[in-house]
Amino acid sequence: MSGGFRRSSAFGIVGVIVVMVAVALIALQFGSGTAHPTGALIAIVGIVFGFIAILMVLQRRDLNKVSGAAEGEALAEVGPVSDPTTVPPGSLIAAMAVRPMESGAGGDGITVERRRDSSGFDWLCDLWLAERLADAVRA
Repeated sequence: MSGGFRRSSAFGIVGVIVVMVAVALIALQFGSGTAHPTGALIAIVGIVFGFIAILMVLQRRDLNKVSGAAEGEALAEVGPVSDPTTVPPGSLIAAMAVRPMESGAGGDGITVERRRDSSGFDWLCDLWLAERLADAVRA
């Protein structure tokens, strides 16, 4: 799944530069001798938090796109494997299975379901789960 995060990574790189310039311009506009910098601070925090919120939304979309493609690859029918270095990891795990894999099952037979809640912090759980699954595949 190389290159699955193009949109969010490009936005992140360009956005950091844009946010840096915008914050510098706001800071220079208000100067260091301002008695009440509350407006400048509100603007700076709003710009930074807005950038982070948009970046998280883009990363969520990219993660959903990549995970959907990886799930389809893992559930695809595989034939006999002659050279394990040339097949994708999902196909290799499926070829080594002793019985057919279920639709929601991971490489070790554990069924994984993503819970969507209204808190907005499920992306952190997804990141943790993705790291654990990557470690399990590498092992």
